[in-house]
Amino acid sequence: VHLPLPDLVVTNPTVTPDTANSREEISVSCTVKNQGDAKADFHTLQRKGLKYYLSTDTVYDELDNELGSSNINDLNSGATQPVSEKIDIPNNTRNGIYYVLFYIDKDNNIKESDSSNNVAYVPIIIKAPTLINPAATISDTGTIKVNITARSIGSDFKVYAYYQATNSL
Repeated sequence: VHLPLPDLVVTNPTVTPDTANSREEISVSCTVKNQGDAKADFHTLQRKGLKYYLSTDTVYDELDNELGSSNINDLNSGATQPVSEKIDIPNNTRNGIYYVLFYIDKDNNIKESDSSNNVAYVPIIIKAPTLINPAATISDTGTIKVNITARSIGSDFKVYAYYQATNSL
């Protein structure tokens, strides 16, 4: 006996830009489709049915950082819903290749014919600010000189300096 059930999938996921700084806002978009043969009811408690994660691989696990979520409407069999959001890359993200995971019905609130196909992903390169040859020198007069160069991509880059002197030389 075949029971009609929904089957939710994410199609055409995109991330713009495909290279970003930590703390930078990116745009994500996709289409959520119910390819099953029954309606998917995203009732009021579960409207945030699509979640976005930053991962070091293409498989979701509890170590992945949640970046945001999108509301999903009820979807009849065969229906689609385009989705787009702006989300931020976490401040503490190190340089490297990551994946933005698009996870529909992560909390398994909708009984589906196949829940193994609920994650789609797109690679993204994260560039964190990098210190280049930090150096400190002390002169004969006791003056301390610190040279720090930081390099990052993007236009929203800030350098903050902190120093504390506890006694004189």
